[in-house]
This record gives sequence, C-alpha cells and structure tokens, in this order.
Amino acid sequence: MKDRDDIATEILKRLEGVEEPEVVEVGVEVGKLSRTLLHRHQKLRLTMVDSWLPMNRQPIGYVTTRDPSAQKTWREQLERKAQAEEVQREYADRCRIVHDDSIHAAMGFDVRSFDMVFLDGDHSFDGVLNDLSAWRCTIRPGGWFAGHDYDNPTDQQDMSGVKKAVDGYFATLGKIEKGVDFTWFFRV
Repeated sequence: MKDRDDIATEILKRLEGVEEPEVVEVGVEVGKLSRTLLHRHQKLRLTMVDSWLPMNRQPIGYVTTRDPSAQKTWREQLERKAQAEEVQREYADRCRIVHDDSIHAAMGFDVRSFDMVFLDGDHSFDGVLNDLSAWRCTIRPGGWFAGHDYDNPTDQQDMSGVKKAVDGYFATLGKIEKGVDFTWFFRV
C-alpha cells in the first residue's frame, strides 16, 4: 500500500543512524505499516499495540470521530488481529504484539525504552492527549514522538482532535515537523 510505504519512509528517515531502533506502533489495525517497517529495516524491533475492541467497547469519543477502526464488530476486529499476528509471526525475532488499550500498555514499559512512539489509535482529542501523556516517558532522549492524521481534512471522519491535542501538548515544548500523508513528528 503506497501510503504506508510513504509513512514508513518518513519514520525511517528520522531513525537514520540508530543501529537497532526500538519502535512502538499504537493502532496497528492489520499490520500493513508494521510489515513495511520490518521489511525495510532489517534491525528494527517493533512493538505493535492495539486493543482490537468492537464499537460497543470503544471509548465514546473515539466512536464519534467516525474512524472506521472504531466502528468494527468483534468478528471484524478478530480478523484484523489475525492479520497483524501473521506479521508478528513473519518477524517473530523482532516483533511482538501487545493486545491492550494504549494507556494500559504504556504502563508496562520502562522509562526510555523506545526510539520512536508512533500514534495512530484513538483519534479523538482526549484519546490523543491521553496517549501523548501515557507514552511520553517511554521515549529515549533524542527519540521521536510521531503519529498519523494530523490536520487530515477528511469529510467522512472527524480527525480534528489529533491536531488540537498535538498542538496543545507541544505548544510550550517546540515545533512539530509535518510529514507526508498527515504524519507529524516531534524530537524529544
């Protein structure tokens, strides 16, 4: 998928010079971006985090964004998780899955564990703000906070919470970098 290849290029560009980067992807869906990253960087280690919850178990703020990932049934989410598990099996020596909500998953990692945390989960304002707060301490000095759907003008979904949360969170810390396909990056 071309857009995932473009996003992978943006991510890997920022990880240049890191011999064995440790990356977290929050919101993996079926693992397309995961597979691309693992294929293109032979020493990258990836943690894939997703809850794969059905619509009736998703946070209401996330459901109201109309994000297709928040609108799935149990069966659809199980199918999506199975596809992500195929990626994990293919790259088992460098990839693991954490089947949990983002906030709880973040609590399971040590401080300064990762070179990049890429957020593409709950796209509501509260969801993004909570993710930023939860994952902040897991990033190594010089590492990256990043994500998807920053200032995405789609009519079908309300992604405005991403930009508002990211801009508010980093307002006093510095300027974010924008990448292709509505990606954003901030060096810690």
